[in-house]
Amino acid sequence: MLFVSPAEPAPPLLEALRAHLAAEAGRPPSRRLLERLIAAGAARVDGRVVRDPGTPVAPGARLAFDADDLPPEALRAAAPPRARTALPAGVLHADAQVVVVERAAFEAPTPEALAAAVGTALGRSGLCAAPDPSAPGHGPVLLLASAALARTHAAALQDGRVRETLLALRTPGTAGALPGGAHEAVLERGTHAGCAWALLQRGDAPLAPAPAGERHLVAPQRLALAFKHPRTNRRLALEVGAHARFLAACAAHGVTGGAGG
Repeated sequence: MLFVSPAEPAPPLLEALRAHLAAEAGRPPSRRLLERLIAAGAARVDGRVVRDPGTPVAPGARLAFDADDLPPEALRAAAPPRARTALPAGVLHADAQVVVVERAAFEAPTPEALAAAVGTALGRSGLCAAPDPSAPGHGPVLLLASAALARTHAAALQDGRVRETLLALRTPGTAGALPGGAHEAVLERGTHAGCAWALLQRGDAPLAPAPAGERHLVAPQRLALAFKHPRTNRRLALEVGAHARFLAACAAHGVTGGAGG
């Protein structure tokens, strides 16, 4: 677009462009957007790129404005920043493929009920929970955007590609070997009401159920979850502190402090 500045007191470049574009399109463009495009190099005065929107334009000057020829990186710089949408309470991460939530934030008795509750909170439908061998009651858990994606991702939850740090209060409290050669560490042992217990921790371990013969005294606390994004293949890692309900249950059984995470 090429036009000649009117023969009148020199207006700022921004105002000269806004006036001409308003006459062409019927309404003036966004002042903020026009400022960004000028700064990115979309305006020329007498053949010279001018990036200052406040530059006076002399009467009769030839003005050119064309954002189509700007390189993609300049257009990205000119675009206004996207507003971040606050996530609902209990949602740690959400994108088009995966959602990660704090399990204890949603009163849902089953994975299916959890997916439905999170979908309601986000205003989305179709969320599905892939089988989680560790079955944590606290901490980050993964939901997928569709049943097909959940089926595809289920193997990663089972074969060690998804990793976790997990606290478990169990009886009788025998540390077990985990898939891939990982092990549980005993943080504390004790007895409560004639029941022997142990507080155990897995660090950067594959997801796995409790060893045979072991019983959870409270639903496990997942402190960290790490996995590769199913679309981008980028590694995501989410960490939380121990939930108050898990800490209270540990304290009730006589744990003295190892559950702090």
